[in-house]
Amino acid sequence: MSLKPPEAPSGKSSFSSLCGFSTAEVRETVFFPEVAIDALSVIGNIDELVEPETSFVESLSSKDLRLVVGREEFVMPENGGSVLAIAGCTNSGKTTVAEMLVKMFLAEKATVALIHQDNFYYGFEQVEKVSPLRKMVDKIFHGRTDSRAQGSFYYSYDEKESVDKNALINAIAEACCSHDYVIVEGNMLTEWDDLVEMCDRVIFLSMNQETCRRRRLGRTYDPPDVDGYFDDVAWPAYQRHLQRALALARDDKRISFFDVSSDCDKVTEEALIEMIQAFSNDVIRIGFDALDVNEVMKLINTPSCGATSIFVGTTRDTFQDRLVQRLDYESYDEMAYKELRKLCDEVHAEFPSVERVVIFHRIGEVPVSEISVIVATASPHRKEAIRACEFGIDELKRRVPIWKKEVYEDGGCSWKENGESDPQSRRHGQTSTEERDFAAANSRRDARREVFLIRHFMRQLNLKSPAKEK
Repeated sequence: MSLKPPEAPSGKSSFSSLCGFSTAEVRETVFFPEVAIDALSVIGNIDELVEPETSFVESLSSKDLRLVVGREEFVMPENGGSVLAIAGCTNSGKTTVAEMLVKMFLAEKATVALIHQDNFYYGFEQVEKVSPLRKMVDKIFHGRTDSRAQGSFYYSYDEKESVDKNALINAIAEACCSHDYVIVEGNMLTEWDDLVEMCDRVIFLSMNQETCRRRRLGRTYDPPDVDGYFDDVAWPAYQRHLQRALALARDDKRISFFDVSSDCDKVTEEALIEMIQAFSNDVIRIGFDALDVNEVMKLINTPSCGATSIFVGTTRDTFQDRLVQRLDYESYDEMAYKELRKLCDEVHAEFPSVERVVIFHRIGEVPVSEISVIVATASPHRKEAIRACEFGIDELKRRVPIWKKEVYEDGGCSWKENGESDPQSRRHGQTSTEERDFAAANSRRDARREVFLIRHFMRQLNLKSPAKEK
């Protein structure tokens, strides 16, 4: 089927820039005309096509669905490519991480498409203009008018309305038809539910304000940042995007977070590989869903590790002779993810032979006998796995901002501190030279470490997406 491509956005006339592709191999691709397709319109009633308790994305992967594309039909293949989204803060290195992953996928002889959200911005004439907030406040409340502000405005390129979402979604769908993997990067990807639904994994890169401001000042934009744009538009928009992503992650297992705040703006290849290793080997999750030990076992298992230690915390039925009905957990998610990621790094530093760490924490209501927290570690030897697991749960309880409220059957309730361990009383011992040598040799078991990492990452992407198992 041959379809006429849509008109290219202003200033973008080439095939690659139109689709947002940056690939070493671009196979024959079918264009969608410019039409509004939200969550991919399907012929007939969607409820008749999707089995009960099955998500729309699972139906796409398990059936050939005919999509309405203009006046023609397009058949989604039964086995489309896996989609990885890299979202997050402006200037957080999303493009750099995506390009590194592309290189690693290509080294494994996979076909991969890289799609940039920024290639789908509308032209200036279609983007909302907003007045500088601080200068408006000065004028309204203080009677001051900065002569430089008269007639000035911002192009609001940090709001989702500035992006042609339908064209972006179409490009992802097309790329899935002809590539093994599709990587899409952009700061607003988690703002669109239908786009998130297409993804197998979503990695959200967070950053503190100081790092973001410093890096943004070192870059040139078109249109250029005007005075006040970062404080009035860019940073507040990122905060909204972050909070939305955190809220989504409480119900969506595919979304994970990685903080990239740093005093250094020069990112080395080694640092990128370490980052990819971190979100490949260590899995962190905070959410409402019931926790599954079997799922943790699948994530923690690796052929090179003969020992797996798992701590499982459940709600007990009594506390000081009072009958407990349930525990209610609440979390400061933004800080909790950062602390848990630091904790994983510390586990690896303290116990170098530990290859993987998985930490799941449930929030909301956790009835008696149900699981509230799982910490798992994998190592070649049992001693290190056990000690690392104990270290992990002790540190989680001591410093991660997750709080619990005991609700009693007599109608009372009581908030409890999460800390249960004295850091001075921990006895980890010293890691032996033999253990460190084993860990070093194990990390070099492939000629190139990135080969091992990308193979593991590809295996994760090829697993059935957790969100599709509901």
